[in-house]
Amino acid sequence: MQITNLSMQKKNVSRVNVSLDNEFKGVLFDEVVYQNKLKVGMEISEYDFNKLVDESNMRFCKNEAFNYLARYIKTLKELKEHLYSKGYHKNAVDFAIENVIKYNLVDDRKYAESYYNSHKDNKSNTLIKQALKEKGVAEDIIDDVVVYERDSELDLANKYVQKLARVEDNNITYKNLNRLKRQLVSRGISFDIINEVTSDFNVIYED
Repeated sequence: MQITNLSMQKKNVSRVNVSLDNEFKGVLFDEVVYQNKLKVGMEISEYDFNKLVDESNMRFCKNEAFNYLARYIKTLKELKEHLYSKGYHKNAVDFAIENVIKYNLVDDRKYAESYYNSHKDNKSNTLIKQALKEKGVAEDIIDDVVVYERDSELDLANKYVQKLARVEDNNITYKNLNRLKRQLVSRGISFDIINEVTSDFNVIYED
């Protein structure tokens, strides 16, 4: 097959559109084009061209990973999910992951520490642990980073009570008390803390 067109994309000059025998065949990374000295009129087999496409996709994927991590702090799992969502295949994703780890661009422990410090004043440890687990952080890292402090949970629970409780002159209906307790449970507050922060209410039992 003969290369009949090489043209850089206007919005991304590192991407070069390639046509073979006057038919568009794919996109190559610009450095791959230069390193292989590709030019219009050159003959290339389909096998060799596909190898260049695979090599280009690996480089595109690596660049996508670097650019993504330059904008956001993410876990390894989140980065993988992002790359797969962009249509990259396993070989390209593995190559990108290898490079971001090589340059210490992803660190799940540092991510967990940052997440915990940012949310510990407005989220319970239970919800923080759940969020970190969903983001792919290993359980041993979570257990090391998220340290239980009863006073902190008590302060957080009191904040929730002030925000959520339907109270008038420290009086609360039995129905509203149960609703409040359910809301606190859903926010990861432990039962003993819930009982403590609601113990001073005057409960009104309705007929």
